[in-house]
Amino acid sequence: MSAMLAAVLADGTTVIENAAIDPEVVDVATMLTSMGAHVIGAGTDEIRIKGVDKLHGCTHTLIPDRLEAGTFMIYGAVAGEVTVRNVIPTHLEGVIQKILDYGADVEVGEEAITVRANAFKPIDIRVFHYSGYPTDLQPIMSAALLKANGTSVVTDKLYAQRFRHIAEMRRMNAQITLEDASAVIRGGTVLATAEMECADARSGAALVLAGLQANGESTVIHAEKLNDSYVDFVGKLKQLGALVWVDEASE
Repeated sequence: MSAMLAAVLADGTTVIENAAIDPEVVDVATMLTSMGAHVIGAGTDEIRIKGVDKLHGCTHTLIPDRLEAGTFMIYGAVAGEVTVRNVIPTHLEGVIQKILDYGADVEVGEEAITVRANAFKPIDIRVFHYSGYPTDLQPIMSAALLKANGTSVVTDKLYAQRFRHIAEMRRMNAQITLEDASAVIRGGTVLATAEMECADARSGAALVLAGLQANGESTVIHAEKLNDSYVDFVGKLKQLGALVWVDEASE
């Protein structure tokens, strides 16, 4: 998206090859077009942009955040029942399928998705570009798989740093080994409480989910990083009945 933003005011025609086809790319292209840019091919692997002299203002409504929605859907698959509203279900098809494989019940409406915990089955996940399973939600699903009896394998070759949550989960007695680009998760063990460090928003959400599965009180430090990708994350969990709070003195 950064290349697309730079190209709209550049001289001549810019061609972005092997472009991401994520809905967010299409959404940005739609906004830029409304502002007077010439963008063709958003949503395909080749985007052509003819530069213009200037852009003008517009009114644009952003699409819902599918990754935040997916996060709370996974929480529902582990901890009870969650309904996520103001979503575009077609943007979450890859996530929905894996949640179904995991054993949860999923009810899809026009603009809402309800997930209910049911069974907790081990599954294999291979992260892929949209519309496959997103790398951002890999740590959170890994936390969910700690509850499944059996061995799951989560493979992520898109983003090597996405496994930073594993060492922290091991503090909780999580049985996870990292083999090349795959995390092998042996679920069903009793998790201990621990103090864990949040590396980024997605790992933070995963560590909180792991902490909710343990008996007792766990602590996630540097949890302010959750604010990079979530709005009122703790407040939403409290609405769902989770016993979670922020230690103001540690901030």
